[in-house]
Order: sequence, then structure tokens, then C-alpha cells
Amino acid sequence: MSDREQSAYVLAKLIKRARRQIGNAIRECLEPLGTSLHTVQIIRRVTEHGELNQLDLARQIELEPAALCRRVTELDAEGLVVRRRDPDDHRRVLVAATPSGAELLARAHPKVVAGIEAVMSRLTHKEQTALRLLLEKLAPEDELSPERT
Repeated sequence: MSDREQSAYVLAKLIKRARRQIGNAIRECLEPLGTSLHTVQIIRRVTEHGELNQLDLARQIELEPAALCRRVTELDAEGLVVRRRDPDDHRRVLVAATPSGAELLARAHPKVVAGIEAVMSRLTHKEQTALRLLLEKLAPEDELSPERT
């Protein structure tokens, strides 16, 4: 393996590790609420974007469609989201947040921020800004992966 290939491999591994650590920190902060990161991601997306079909939602939060379907079924049973068939395409299922889901999101948001800050606090403000700029260059936003948690 060339030095360039080795460097790229190490960078990818470090990015993956940082993502995992941030996710773990968020999960730990959400635990007292009895909710999960995927639940928060689902409710946040449908709160911000209105109804979304399950396939688009799965892509946006990087969850397999079958796993998302199971989770949405659970959230529907808990009264946090509602599902309905898309009137324009009855094969698609649309998901929307309920007032209870929006309330959970309001309680969970500070916990998510705390989890992110727990990891990011290892960097100075200047280092965080530099990292953000580098990551924006490396991974520009696209329509399938909005940057919100």
C-alpha cells in the first residue's frame, strides 16, 4: 500500500471512529429519556420537512428501509408519529410527527447537543472551525443526507 493509500485509509478510519464516538455520546445522553438516536432523527426529519415517505426517511438517516419500517411502526404505536398511505402513490407510506413526538424532540434536542459537545469539547473553538471547514470541503451537502441530526 502506498503512503497516499495508507493515509487515506487512516483518515477514513479516524472519521468513522469519531462518528461512532459522537453517536455513543449522544445515545448515552438520551438514555435517561428512554429514547434512541434513531427515534430523534426520525422525528426531527418529519418535524422539519413535514410528511416524508419511509424510503426517503431511511436514506436520510442512513437506516435500512426494513429497520426504519419496524422503528416507525413502534413510534406509531407509541403515539410519536402517524403513518398514512400517500394519496398519489398508494405503495408509499408517509410519516408525520404527532404533538407528542414534537414534545419528545424538544426534550431530546438539548441531550443530543450535550452528546455532541462532550466529544467536540476535546477541540478548541479554532480547531472545531478548521475541522468543520475541512469536512465541508470533503463532504459537501447533498439532497440525500441533510446535515441535521
